[in-house]
Amino acid sequence: MDISQYSEIASALANENRVKIMHHIANNGEQCAQSLLDHFEFSQPTMSQHLRILRQAKLLVMRKEGRWQYFAINTLLLEEFYSFAQENFIKTFSSKEINPAYANRLRFDYKRK
Repeated sequence: MDISQYSEIASALANENRVKIMHHIANNGEQCAQSLLDHFEFSQPTMSQHLRILRQAKLLVMRKEGRWQYFAINTLLLEEFYSFAQENFIKTFSSKEINPAYANRLRFDYKRK
């Protein structure tokens, strides 16, 4: 995974409704577009746009069965996304020496939210 792909995935997940769609599919397994429409009560064009963005980012995989479209989460890509963040942001930041007072402030601000 490179920075460009990571950014595209992060952008797709920056929308709360798309995160809700991903969460619903993760908890309920593969879903057809109609069941997603029924569950979320979005307009059909809005749902299509969200699904298109998630598919373009390769977060969702689609299969067709007759005229029905079924969506599932691309778990391998999410694992790569997590690993990329681990290696490039979390480990990089934690390995740098920072002022202990600043580190304490970061922990305090994070817990407060």
